[in-house]
Amino acid sequence: MAVNASQKPAKQSFFGPITKGLLGFSKSFFVPVAKEWVDPPNLDEVLENEGFIVASSWDTATQAKYSSVVQDIEVLKKYLMPIFLSYNQRAKYYQNGYFFYQRIFIIGAFLTTILAVCSTYFSSSTGQNGLVGPLFGTVYHGNSMLELFSVLTTIVSAITGYFTILSQKGDPRKRWSNYRRLAEDLRMTYFKFLTHQAPYDQPNRIDVLRQNVFEIRQKGRGINA
Repeated sequence: MAVNASQKPAKQSFFGPITKGLLGFSKSFFVPVAKEWVDPPNLDEVLENEGFIVASSWDTATQAKYSSVVQDIEVLKKYLMPIFLSYNQRAKYYQNGYFFYQRIFIIGAFLTTILAVCSTYFSSSTGQNGLVGPLFGTVYHGNSMLELFSVLTTIVSAITGYFTILSQKGDPRKRWSNYRRLAEDLRMTYFKFLTHQAPYDQPNRIDVLRQNVFEIRQKGRGINA
């Protein structure tokens, strides 16, 4: 197909990436992530997006040709996928919680810096008459403004400290990494089973799969203990 050389690529807006970043920054505040997994109507689409094989999207001839693969996928869907989806969801939940606290810390540090700058300005600019200004067309009482910014700094510090205690108590970063590690172990198990790699290259491979999934599940139970 011929390409029109006169066509110019669409110019990206300067504020596009900034707007996208701000939306992503605020997402954890307004779009909470559920802790427990619930199967959606489009489960096959979710599995495909996660990188798994969805045999239901194959035509009848392909399913018949690779019937053994279809059977393995059904086995994995029964014994492995529920645990993977559960741990994958919890990893996302604790990841979102960790980023939520980090955003609180960033905002708190930013506001504290701004308030410190304002306090320094009013402290150094106060005249002998106790006034500061004109600033934006207004004259301020230096001591009153210093008291105001001191109170605001205390409030911001208290809120930031409160969320610091919450983050240390819940330890979302550690739980996020633990659940993510277990989910990726299950993902590796999934493809090793499909490709008949050891230890899934023996007649009792389904029993071995169930045992390994059970052991990973026991590790997951210890995360919230």
